[in-house]
Amino acid sequence: QPSSRNGPPSITRNGNDGPSQNNFNSQGNFRGQGPGSKFTHKEETCTAGEQNPISAPDEHCDVTSAFTYETLTFTGESTGNSIDTFVVLPQGYDRNRAKPYKVVFSLHPAEKKSETSMQSFFKLMKWRLDASMCSFMQVPSNDYILVYPSGGDRCYVNSMDGVTSMAEDNVVKDVVPYVLKNYNAATENNVCFGMSMGAYGCILFGLKYPQIFPNVVVQSPGRYPRFVEWEELISNEGPKQTSFSSRDFLLKYVFDEASYDSYDLCTVANSLQAGAAAKSNFVIFHGDKDPYAEQVDDIIGCLQDNHVPLKAFLVNGCGHGDLPMCMVSKPQHTCFIQLMDAAISS
Repeated sequence: QPSSRNGPPSITRNGNDGPSQNNFNSQGNFRGQGPGSKFTHKEETCTAGEQNPISAPDEHCDVTSAFTYETLTFTGESTGNSIDTFVVLPQGYDRNRAKPYKVVFSLHPAEKKSETSMQSFFKLMKWRLDASMCSFMQVPSNDYILVYPSGGDRCYVNSMDGVTSMAEDNVVKDVVPYVLKNYNAATENNVCFGMSMGAYGCILFGLKYPQIFPNVVVQSPGRYPRFVEWEELISNEGPKQTSFSSRDFLLKYVFDEASYDSYDLCTVANSLQAGAAAKSNFVIFHGDKDPYAEQVDDIIGCLQDNHVPLKAFLVNGCGHGDLPMCMVSKPQHTCFIQLMDAAISS
């Protein structure tokens, strides 16, 4: 059972922080294409946002007027790992009602202090959840459960040693079954929403487990687990902010070249059986100033080549970590709200 209920959130803006990995090449420049780059794949125009824009959410919104926060820690039945999770319930949540609630599994960006206590996760990541919920409050369909599990900075992958990280199984084999067992949750047509590392995780899970995550809406994804190609990963020591951002640790316990390639989103997309994701819906938002823009263009191309239903939106003037805050003043914010509503209502 959930261990506590929290009061009204207080939102703070923590700046333009991106994933905790090596964002730079050997010359000290951002990897990937930046402003003015040529995108080879056609993206959507948000006509609705130009004609009837939805205003930016109130940054001081009272999330508890529509939702109740729960914090819990449980032991995963598959992995045996201790997992920290926010569960956000709609007001009037009824465990016994006949119609189960749709679930939004929300995957967070890299937590740069991944080896912290349970209390630190809930304290450090709550501002991100609050900010997301202020936007989600604009979604007309507010009759859903949102689940926000801790992923540290482990990229939502299982490590090659089968011990150091079981982050993929933590979500797919632990969190999802736990929620379906302990809450009045729908078993079909649920949603995965993610930002940065969480966006990577949602696309990965949507491709590998379309029956669990048929609806994927993401912001600022990257193609690779650590947002760099293998050659770049092994050529630099990394920022060493955590074990998972240290090259030596990664190569010893987490990845070899084959396992890293197996988590390349294009590798995953190319391995799909014909029609496997035909009933899925993927939506990608990314900024034209994102240093990983080239990787996003790769992802779009690989999904399109493998006939994965996709809508992609390029947001002018926005980067990577700042995209959620930058986008609220752009036409694409309207399409984000509308498409989240469509995903939740499907």
